[in-house]
Amino acid sequence: MVRSYYVHVGREHAVNLDLGIERSVWGWRSTALDLRRGDARRVARSMRAGDYLVLGWWGPNPRTTDMEAYLAGRLRRLVITRIVMPLREDREPVWPDEEELFPERVRLHVLDVIDDVPGRLLGESAMAALKDSANTKGVPVEASPVPVAALTSGGGDTPIARPDEETSDRAAIGDEDLDVYALVARRKEQRRLRRLKFGELAVVRCQLCGRDLPRHLMVLAHIKRRADSSYRERLNLSNVMAACLLGCDALFEHGHIHVGADGRIRLAREAGPHVAASVRELNGRRCAAFDSASAPFFAAHTARSRAISSADHDLGWDLDYDHGAHDGLHPDHQELVGLTVTTDP
Repeated sequence: MVRSYYVHVGREHAVNLDLGIERSVWGWRSTALDLRRGDARRVARSMRAGDYLVLGWWGPNPRTTDMEAYLAGRLRRLVITRIVMPLREDREPVWPDEEELFPERVRLHVLDVIDDVPGRLLGESAMAALKDSANTKGVPVEASPVPVAALTSGGGDTPIARPDEETSDRAAIGDEDLDVYALVARRKEQRRLRRLKFGELAVVRCQLCGRDLPRHLMVLAHIKRRADSSYRERLNLSNVMAACLLGCDALFEHGHIHVGADGRIRLAREAGPHVAASVRELNGRRCAAFDSASAPFFAAHTARSRAISSADHDLGWDLDYDHGAHDGLHPDHQELVGLTVTTDP
């Protein structure tokens, strides 16, 4: 069962919030979690990987006893996250105040940051939890789940999608965070980036193969894998490129090609003779998305591609473009899912 926890972040802690978003972490003083005879610590320890942690920054006055007035207020920012690693002690410096390490920490995956959220939209249960958290030094408080329907239809900054962007969002479906809010947050992210990168162009050039194609045949691919990127990195235009659906996106996504430090496309992961023609066309070609700003993201992708290729080898698959695959199969088995399979002598 996925649970939801809420934390109030005071107006004066804007820098701490930004660093928490950037570093995908949140923390508390040990003395804060010892409040209420340790009840705050019990709540913090009950948080599990996959649970929501929602950070609300700079809202209405938490000292008010009028809940209606509190609900009528607005939160300047709402940060919706999923917990990746439960509560543990970590004293690595993250925040600027050297005397406040906030060593009791959870690791996070930031799903979305929404500005100017009406309290009534978030709902009484969540707002009451934030109010309670604000009056107890920002400790986590469990409450009802994030109201997905309200936040995705009536609040935040969700843009209206172009017809071709409803189905061309590669990032809408992935291998982590397969829940409603995560998918919506991904779509919002993709649409924002597509508008900034593609503008109103009806024809877009693939930055790998160089072909000019209709917009609906182009995805905006993250260079450094989205799951490995921080929230800020996911929104960085230097970490995305136009990749066509005619092969380039899949070849790059699955590590069959990478972009070297010279900006040229290279073979990274072999996959048998039927992929060879596509890779030969790209091999040695300069990637149009490569520059000094994108180079670190391409380096991260290259490292991951090499790790995948190494894993292939460790599993006993040597996929060679010129000679097919070698996996130690019986000599009678010469065909396997379109690959010409031979065995070592």
